[in-house]
Amino acid sequence: MSSFRIFCIKYPHLVAISIILFSLFPRFHNLNNPLVELHGFRQTQTAYTVKMFIDDGLNFFNYKTPVLGRPYTIPFEFPILQLTAYYFYHTIGCTIDVACRMASIFYFVVAAYFLFLLAFKFLRDVNFAIIVLMVFCFLPFNIF
Repeated sequence: MSSFRIFCIKYPHLVAISIILFSLFPRFHNLNNPLVELHGFRQTQTAYTVKMFIDDGLNFFNYKTPVLGRPYTIPFEFPILQLTAYYFYHTIGCTIDVACRMASIFYFVVAAYFLFLLAFKFLRDVNFAIIVLMVFCFLPFNIF
C-alpha cells in the first residue's frame, strides 16, 4: 500500500479539507470582478437584495428586491445567501460585489465538505469519496 493511501485512510477528513482549501485558489482570481457578466441578472438581483438589507435593515420574510416592479418582493427564495453576504459586508468591510462572491465561496466550501461526508458514508470507500470530492471541486464550470 502506498503511503498516500495509508494517509488517506488514517486522516480522510484532513485530506478532504486540504483538497477543498487547495480548490479555493482558482476561485479567488475573479473575486473583485464586477457582477455584470454572463449571469449578471441573477448576480445583481442577489446583490440588490443585500443593498436593500444595508439601506432598509434586515427583514427576512418581507425583503425587497426592486428588479421586477412593485411590490418589490420576490417570494421564491429565503435570503440566506443575501444574509451571509450582508454579514461579510459588515464584518470585513468590502464591497457588496465581493461580499456576494465570498458568500458564494463559503457555501461552496460547506457543500463540498458535506458532499465528501455523504460520499464517504454511502460509498464506504475513502478513495471514491476523495475522487467525488476532487471532481466536484475542480470542475471548470464550478470554478467559474
